[in-house]
Amino acid sequence: MSIVTALWPARVRRGAAVAIFAVAALTFAVVGDAARADVPSPCSPPAGVSPVRVGARSADAVLSALRARIGPFALPGAPFNAGDVVDRSQTMWRLILIWRNGPTWLVAAEHGGRGYNIPLFVFEADSAGKLDLRTCETAQPQTFCIVARRLVPSH
Repeated sequence: MSIVTALWPARVRRGAAVAIFAVAALTFAVVGDAARADVPSPCSPPAGVSPVRVGARSADAVLSALRARIGPFALPGAPFNAGDVVDRSQTMWRLILIWRNGPTWLVAAEHGGRGYNIPLFVFEADSAGKLDLRTCETAQPQTFCIVARRLVPSH
């Protein structure tokens, strides 16, 4: 007979097992909610700045420029490696939004991994349509909309 069996009756051992299971389930529920809280909320552009649909032909050049900088990325809503558990069949990047104001383009993309963040890339088109990266700032889900609105000039 073990010391646990001798000291604790069967109903106490069952109760302890149930309590441990309940704490584990609650921990997973809280961690799951915290992970979902990092999803960036929808962000509307400032006046004079137009949202651009990902499939629009006008977005092809800026998406190519982004791909040249970061490599492959998932489209909005598609699965990607958001956390530090990596699935090699998925990319570490996912597109969030594209905005345009004249020659200025803003592209926001989620960058997964242990240090999940949202880089915002601002490209400027010259008169020939060639896009150059003007700046890139990193934001968090709670601040990315504020940063995006600050980076794109509005009228």
